[in-house]
Amino acid sequence: MNPVLSQGDLNSLALSIFLGMVAAYAHPVGFVLMDDPSQSLGTDQKRRLVEVIDEVCDTGRRVVLATMDSELQNFLRSGLSKTKNIYQISDWSPESGPTVSLEA
Repeated sequence: MNPVLSQGDLNSLALSIFLGMVAAYAHPVGFVLMDDPSQSLGTDQKRRLVEVIDEVCDTGRRVVLATMDSELQNFLRSGLSKTKNIYQISDWSPESGPTVSLEA
């Protein structure tokens, strides 16, 4: 039996439902936390994800997003109309933890 939706389509659907609910309902938590939301997404889906994240920011919520996907990072840099801070996390060690630096 062939699946009706690909993994990327399923991820896109899940993100659509989640972000739609975030944008539509008032909630006391003023932020959204996303960990690697671009898994299995194609280029067009990533571009649209950034547009939706920008719309969520219009509701007054902050978005905290972690990703190693360089394509998504580029879309976020160029596609978000809101003020953004980009942090690089590197050089992690068990003794001192990660090095965190704000991207200029």
